[in-house]
Amino acid sequence: KLDVSYQHCLENLGMSWDPLADKWERNLALLEGFVEREGHCDVLVRHEEDKVKLGEWLNTQRQARKGNILSSERIERLDQVGMRW
Repeated sequence: KLDVSYQHCLENLGMSWDPLADKWERNLALLEGFVEREGHCDVLVRHEEDKVKLGEWLNTQRQARKGNILSSERIERLDQVGMRW
């Protein structure tokens, strides 16, 4: 097991222990920015925000919900932003 002091050093350098969760959070933040700027959550499939294919990401979230693999926490957070399922 990695010593706690080394863990803190790595975290201070930007180390991510869960890069997939971090990416999801970043994409949600991009969606929140889109909604704040545009006033809605209707993102076109081809739309990109900060070089992220936000429209494709939203479709992936819809498919994950449809397949019952999107957590209730993530569904709730997307609902709070105004996600249109």
